[in-house]
Amino acid sequence: MNAFALTLLVAAQFLYYLLIAQTGIVEYFHSDLSRIFWLPLGGVVGTVLSSRLPGSERKRLTGLLILQGLITLQYPALSPTLLWLLGIVMGASAPLMVRLLREGGAPVMGGALGLSYLVGTLLFTSPAAWRGPLGIGLTLLALLLLPWAKGRRNLSALPPLGAVSIATMALWAFFDSALFETLSRDASLSIWRDGYSLEIATFHLAGVLLALWFPLEWRRSRQFVALLFSAAYLSYLLALPLVLAAVYPVVISYYNVVILRRLSRERELSRIAAAMLAIGWGAAGAGLGAALTGGTIFVAIVVLLYGIGHLLRVSRSFHLQRAESLK
Repeated sequence: MNAFALTLLVAAQFLYYLLIAQTGIVEYFHSDLSRIFWLPLGGVVGTVLSSRLPGSERKRLTGLLILQGLITLQYPALSPTLLWLLGIVMGASAPLMVRLLREGGAPVMGGALGLSYLVGTLLFTSPAAWRGPLGIGLTLLALLLLPWAKGRRNLSALPPLGAVSIATMALWAFFDSALFETLSRDASLSIWRDGYSLEIATFHLAGVLLALWFPLEWRRSRQFVALLFSAAYLSYLLALPLVLAAVYPVVISYYNVVILRRLSRERELSRIAAAMLAIGWGAAGAGLGAALTGGTIFVAIVVLLYGIGHLLRVSRSFHLQRAESLK
């Protein structure tokens, strides 16, 4: 029961990030950066403060969820001040949610991500202005589950993430954000609104299972994600919606599992916050900016070059191994 409550709690908050704080706000304010700027600004502040707030981690999360619920009562017509406060709540609560994943391990992570991707895909086309009751419901569910949400595992911490690894994860978030925001606004290739919801949900689940059941070491994961992003962007450039609806959800799910699995095993909450500052707000915000300013085509070129570089490394490694085996 405790692990199930933890799974539902994490899924509810992930859904809030996706449907309320991310896509809902951007859609309601018609992608006007001058108005939604307050949300990521608050997110940066909240992420910095997440490890400095008083009380235990669960007490901090309780307070943040209560504030989240109060703000959501005014959703979606949020003033700049409320957008800023919501950003603080999102930024401060995200590292705490990642920390909870350490207690649950792979089963909780897989269940929470799979459930949030499934429900998020099905509700993606719902009007942003109608999502207020959903946001209240998700927040109340998280608050009710928090006292019972405990995992049986407490995985050992790993050595701190290096700058290169964080930069790689941030690059993935940038690629994802640029393509996601572009597709959300592309009337000719909106895979969520063109009848591909079942395919998207199915391949989201496939990506989660692939990452959890067949984990790769870090170097192979980088290569695999690079090739998946290249395939997704190539499908976008060639206007192949069915292929895009299959490949893109896989890469989203896969790289998010890789990131969350690694961040959840950081020893210090402040290190999780620092990584999420670069990945969640810096890179994702830059991707949104690239999409809204028409820079997706340039991002696509970078992605394809990135994928070709990794493909050449894979090919070179294969030939070297084959040469060694023939000696």
